[in-house]
Amino acid sequence: MVRAFWLVGLVASGLLIALGIVVLLNIIFPTNLPTNFRIMLGIILTLYGTYRFVILWIKKEPSEQQ
Repeated sequence: MVRAFWLVGLVASGLLIALGIVVLLNIIFPTNLPTNFRIMLGIILTLYGTYRFVILWIKKEPSEQQ
């Protein structure tokens, strides 16, 4: 069960990072968002996805050693 939660967290962090990059580069969503808002949103999504991945990685380390 713990492995399933870890995989869900991993997928969520990957999707957040990918969505942040997509918003930053304006690839799929050609919107009329102001440039500053689009850049800020992309950076926030990418950083939050990276944060979630790092937290998952840190929490996984002690359980593997025991």
